[in-house]
Amino acid sequence: MHSEQSQQDDARILRILVVEDNLVNRKLAVALVQKWGYIALVANDGQEALTILAQEHVDLILMDVQMPVMDGLKATRAIRAQEAESGEHLPIVALTAHAYTSDRAKCMDAGMDEFLAKPVDHRDLHETILRLLPAGNGENPDVAVGSAQEEPVDSSAEPLKPQFDRQEVLGRVDGDLDLLEEIAALFLDSCEAWLEDLRHGVADSDAAAIEKAAHTLKGSAASFGARSLVEAALRVEKIGASLDLAEVDSAVRDLESNVGALTGELRSFLKEMAS
Repeated sequence: MHSEQSQQDDARILRILVVEDNLVNRKLAVALVQKWGYIALVANDGQEALTILAQEHVDLILMDVQMPVMDGLKATRAIRAQEAESGEHLPIVALTAHAYTSDRAKCMDAGMDEFLAKPVDHRDLHETILRLLPAGNGENPDVAVGSAQEEPVDSSAEPLKPQFDRQEVLGRVDGDLDLLEEIAALFLDSCEAWLEDLRHGVADSDAAAIEKAAHTLKGSAASFGARSLVEAALRVEKIGASLDLAEVDSAVRDLESNVGALTGELRSFLKEMAS
């Protein structure tokens, strides 16, 4: 357990628990929460979240759904079971890479208050936090929040771009170039380890390890608008989930090619920012 905060710990400052195992997505969520003036607590999985809640006061949770050890659905059910005795209610916002109506229903059934699909737009996230927190200003009818759909977004409607989509990501991080530099550097520092995990999974014919590594790469790449990389990672993730590894080698080669394209763009961006 650890906490990250940008200002002096004051009981009047509302506290948000970010439960996310993906390094890039966690960094982005924490930075935005702090930028908006809240204290950010961090948990890597649902079990850590429950430990923190037993020791710390929290006003709202941003809960990833798919995590190791304990996922967001199980953690939410455990929190709601405790609240059934205490009579309290802690707002929980689901953050998930899946934008299906059925996934929203699972989150709502588990007791979550709202559902946002990744990559999350900072405006949707901020409006949701404002609305659900005790000091929230009520729903803004001009901002669409938690929209779900029966089918995932059809990315074929626009050209798939393996490279870094700077303008899209700047909009997602509220125009914060410093934050964009931080998450770009974090991705570059981490992606080789993720690829190594994937390669080891392939070498060992470990479908679960393949699925997990591809899921991590997919979630991180989505933060940069790298649509082709996301599509390639999704293909590998599905192969791992299916347990049929016949096409995994070609799928991983395609994924590695897309990772190379994104990392090249991110290095160029960081070099440009440093000059």
